[in-house]
Amino acid sequence: MTMAMLDDDGMGSALRRARFPNSAEAALTFQHSLLATSEKLRLDSQRSRAFVAIEGSVQKTMEKRSQQLAAEKQQESEDASPPPPPPLPPGEPPLTELAQEEEPDAEALDEEGGESHSVFQGGCSLEDERRIEEFSLYDQRTGKMRDTTNDEQVARRKKLVSDWAQIVQSEKEQMKVNPRKAFAVHAPNLEDAFYLIAATYDLDGNGLLDEHETLVVLERCYLMDETLTPTKVKSFFRTWAAGCNKIIGENSSVEDIEDGIGYEEFSALLHWMADMKGVPLARCRARVIRLSHKMVDAHSSVKRRLALLFDQFCKREAEWMSAHEFTNLCHTTNLYKQGVFAAGDAFKIFHQTEGLVNQRMNFAGFMDAIARVGTMFNKDAKESADMFAAAVGRMDTDEETIRRIKLRIKQAASLHGQNGWRDFFHECDQDQSGYMDVDEFFDMCRHKLHMEDRKSHLQLLFEKLDEDDSGELSIDELIAFIEN
Repeated sequence: MTMAMLDDDGMGSALRRARFPNSAEAALTFQHSLLATSEKLRLDSQRSRAFVAIEGSVQKTMEKRSQQLAAEKQQESEDASPPPPPPLPPGEPPLTELAQEEEPDAEALDEEGGESHSVFQGGCSLEDERRIEEFSLYDQRTGKMRDTTNDEQVARRKKLVSDWAQIVQSEKEQMKVNPRKAFAVHAPNLEDAFYLIAATYDLDGNGLLDEHETLVVLERCYLMDETLTPTKVKSFFRTWAAGCNKIIGENSSVEDIEDGIGYEEFSALLHWMADMKGVPLARCRARVIRLSHKMVDAHSSVKRRLALLFDQFCKREAEWMSAHEFTNLCHTTNLYKQGVFAAGDAFKIFHQTEGLVNQRMNFAGFMDAIARVGTMFNKDAKESADMFAAAVGRMDTDEETIRRIKLRIKQAASLHGQNGWRDFFHECDQDQSGYMDVDEFFDMCRHKLHMEDRKSHLQLLFEKLDEDDSGELSIDELIAFIEN
């Protein structure tokens, strides 16, 4: 099946009509959309030829400068009159072929061919690598797109998935050295989020998401409901594939969709789902990106809570905790137990911690200290971290805070009359999506309820209210919290 890049706005109606590929209206719409896409690809091809010309010019300049440097070096060696090298045994290449060329001088390169671009000098970003890979589909000699087979396209997608898998693995290794890092990598856009998710859910490793894998991803993103069932999603793709192939004259079977979908098809699927559900497209995209964030952040949930605890008790100096602050932390979290753990033990453990600087410990030292505390309770390092994290939950979402927010929500809702609950909820739902995300929840607490609690406390409270772990609050979850 031949797939094309789809415009978010231009293809919305076409995708809705794709369920009826035999109708004249749907055929005309698809034909118009494909003509527009063809024109867009033609313009992209022209821009790509210009890019290839620039690349060729820079490469020629670098080669010319390398030749000049080699000639100057040879001239200097001839002036010095060195002894001739001994003859090489037959069959071995000359040493000049094995020697590395000297890197060209940057200033001289600017004089010859202007400023060079970083994407041609290595060490480029993942997005630059993708862009170079896109342009590699064009033949530099003719300026036309090369004929690529389906296997080559699958190999390209597989490479992108592998890149994201390496990034995630690299983050895991760095986290062992610096626990505070806690998976800082986040997918900045939908395309990066898709390939990061594919690195986890693409079980066969072909760079595509098959039918089952796609449905699992959509369920994890909380995009499936009674309106959009798995059967409807399967029907959409099969109908869309048949309609596209019929109009453009392809003989590909509808069963080709079972090989899997890439980013372009997944983006089109989200557009169709947004139309069917009647919600903004940005909302569906945000849920996919949020899933990618959760995938790299799930392991850091405990460490994130411990980081909040650490920051809260670093009163004198940020990022550094004193012995008094550590003993105060243990006392506040109710860890002291007669005959097991006391203030003197906390003070002793602090000074046994490795990596102290001026009688201060950083977050890595704090993690080592709480592991030592856990040994006094017959717990390993993981169980000790969970014990401190649970203390954070008790401290930040105590009965006082819960009672206070319930009372303020009831008072604010009572101002809206009989249907106060739903009116108050929709007033706080700024994008009118039917759900309240964490930013809208913060805004409600600050401006509607006039709460001055720490943002970390409100974050933990939001996680407690979000029972289905969707990253959003529904009105049913909010009402259940108030009435419970």
